[in-house]
Amino acid sequence: PLPAFYGEVTAPTTLDLFINGFKTDSMAVGPGPFVINDIPMISGAGEATVIATDAQGRQTVMTSPFFLSSDLLKT
Repeated sequence: PLPAFYGEVTAPTTLDLFINGFKTDSMAVGPGPFVINDIPMISGAGEATVIATDAQGRQTVMTSPFFLSSDLLKT
């Protein structure tokens, strides 16, 4: 399974997605739960970070390490 970010915001928010420090996506979400599951990934170890910025400029940072390998799914 590929990594995904789940969260909830109380106001309109911009989500910026970074993979290993490089910005890969940005999206606007409305109040309520959100999921980011279309994350571009690389093989090997890395770190995914989502920065949520609300209309007042307040930021929340969510970071998750990951390790992906096609060998993990072989039988």
